[in-house]
Amino acid sequence: TISHIETDMKAIKTSPQPKILPVGSVDGITVTKEHRVETQKELPLFWWLAKDRLMNGKIYRGMFKHGNFGDDASELLIKKLTPFTPVQPAADQNKLLAIGSVLHRAIDGDVVWGSGLKGTDALEGHPGGDIFVRAVRGPMTLDVLNKADWDTSNITEMFDPGVLLVHLWKEELAKYNPEKNKAKGKIRILPHYRDEIVFKRWNPKLHHHFISADNHPLTVLKQMLGAELVVSSSLHGIIFAESLGIPAIWIDSPGKEAHFKYLDYYASTGRTNVKALDSIQDAMKANAPEVPTFDFEKLLKTFPEKEIQELQTRSQGKYKGVLFTAPDFNSSNDTFAVNWSDSM
Repeated sequence: TISHIETDMKAIKTSPQPKILPVGSVDGITVTKEHRVETQKELPLFWWLAKDRLMNGKIYRGMFKHGNFGDDASELLIKKLTPFTPVQPAADQNKLLAIGSVLHRAIDGDVVWGSGLKGTDALEGHPGGDIFVRAVRGPMTLDVLNKADWDTSNITEMFDPGVLLVHLWKEELAKYNPEKNKAKGKIRILPHYRDEIVFKRWNPKLHHHFISADNHPLTVLKQMLGAELVVSSSLHGIIFAESLGIPAIWIDSPGKEAHFKYLDYYASTGRTNVKALDSIQDAMKANAPEVPTFDFEKLLKTFPEKEIQELQTRSQGKYKGVLFTAPDFNSSNDTFAVNWSDSM
C-alpha cells in the first residue's frame, strides 16, 4: 500500500519501500544509464536459505556459516544455466523450483525442473493449478503427482539436477588436487546437517573423515575427490558422490529424515531395493550399491529454457507494477534505477 508520493525527484514511499532514482546525482548517489531495473536480471527461484540459521536447534546452537550445500546447489546451478540472478520469491510470486523436496511449494503458474516431494501425503490440501513440470526427482514423486491429478504430460526425465554440477564444473574440479584431501583418508562421511553433531559425538575417532553440509556445493565436491567410499545421511551427499563415480552408502538419520526422498532418488536410477544402514560402522563393512551412470547432456536438454524465460518476463512485469505509481514513469526506457530499502 502506497502511503504517499512525492514528486520532483523526491523518494517514492511504499511498503515495501522502493527508491526510484532519476539519472544523475541524487542524495549523493550517482545513477547512470547503465543502472537497470534490477528485476530485469532477476529470476524468482525457491531454495532454502540456511545461512545464519540454527543447524539443529534441539541439541546444538551452532549456526550455518555458509548454507546447506544441497539447497544452495539449486541457486548455483540456475546461475550457471541462465543469464539471471536467482532471488527468493514473494509468497504469491511465480517461481522456478529445482533441486530439493520443494514441489509442495509450487503454485499456479510455477515451473518445476527436477524437484521432489517429502512423502506420499505432501500434496494433501494442495489446490494444484497450471504448473509446468518438466522433470521430477523420481517415480515416487511422479506417482503422487498423478494421483493428485497434476499435469505430468511435459515430464521427459526423472532425476535430481544436483547430479549436473560435476559435469558443468568439470574443468574446475579437474584442477583440484585430491592430495589436499589425503588427511581425510579413503572414506568420507557427510551427515545431514541435523545429524552432524550427533555423528561426531558418537564417532570421535572418525572426525578427520567428516565433510560438513555447511559448505559451498563445489567445496563439498572437491572434498570428496580421492575418496573410495562416501557414507552419508544426506541425500545430496549420496547424489554428489555418485555423480563423481564414487560409491555411496546411505545411513539412517538420527534427525529422522523421512526415507521417501532417498528411495525416490534410488528408484530414478533403477535401484529399488536399497535400504538405510543403522550406523557408520555398519556402512564401513557393507558393500555399496552399484554406482549409476548419468547421461549429462541428455539431462541438460530437459532444462525448460523457454518456460523460464517466460516466467522471468512475467516476474519482471509484476514488479514494474509498483513502479507505475510514479508520475510519468516510462517502463520502456532506462531512466530510473530501483533500490529496495527498509529504512527510507
